[in-house]
Amino acid sequence: MSYQNKKYLIFNSDDFGHSNPFNMGVYKGIKSGIIKTSCVLSNTEGYGEAVSLSKDLKETFFGIHINLVEGKSLTKNKFLVDSKNNFNNGYINLLKKSFDKNFINAAEFEMRAQIERILSDFKINHINSHVHTHSIPNLFKLIIKLAEEYKIPYIRTQFEKPYFVKSIKKHLTCKYPVNLIKLALLDFLSIGNKKLIKDNFITNDYLIGVTYTGFMDKNTILEGLKVIDKGIVEVLIHPAYYEKEILKPNNYGEFLIIEDKTLIEDIKNLGFILTDCSLGEE
Repeated sequence: MSYQNKKYLIFNSDDFGHSNPFNMGVYKGIKSGIIKTSCVLSNTEGYGEAVSLSKDLKETFFGIHINLVEGKSLTKNKFLVDSKNNFNNGYINLLKKSFDKNFINAAEFEMRAQIERILSDFKINHINSHVHTHSIPNLFKLIIKLAEEYKIPYIRTQFEKPYFVKSIKKHLTCKYPVNLIKLALLDFLSIGNKKLIKDNFITNDYLIGVTYTGFMDKNTILEGLKVIDKGIVEVLIHPAYYEKEILKPNNYGEFLIIEDKTLIEDIKNLGFILTDCSLGEE
């Protein structure tokens, strides 16, 4: 099915299940009507709370957020963890190890455990990964295989169309050039990964949330949307809500995005249809 003649916007939030601040950020965002869906971490301290909160979000479909980089493994496989069962690989290590058959088998076993845990507690219609690790081609092939088997219709890809926000503060940091390197890698891998997706799956044409990771705000999102003339775009944020001490200011700043009552109207004025990963129209 083609969605290329319209502009669809999926406002997604990662890390539901991470911890109480992220759980409350997602919950409040969905209640506000701006966040349309969220993806769930299955192996972190806030998972049980996320399950409880989701019972008050009965109309919301969630996503699988595969995690091979943070927290403890559900399967305790030696190819993935240290002696304390903590994941001990970053993105680059996973990329290197992705050519090892034993590692891929271990990753598949872990992915299945995470998928099945989340499926038992949430309504699911999409899949992606923590720190974009499923952009690694051999892991992406696994995601396609498992999405087909578990009948998950939407797979996130990470191609972000270049855009520039007029802000000295955002660019004169060490993080911004790192983000540009990450963007170049993810764009390159996404071009190849998209070719592997079968016609019975849906994926986004564009992602917003890589170039300005750590600097996301309302203006950044709107500037990113302005360069897109058609197709499916997924906006990615990591909102965290703090009642008192703000432990992660960047994530609290992303929570403030969804507090802005004018954002939905601004998005619609750019011609976008707000939706979730089912691409149903409001």
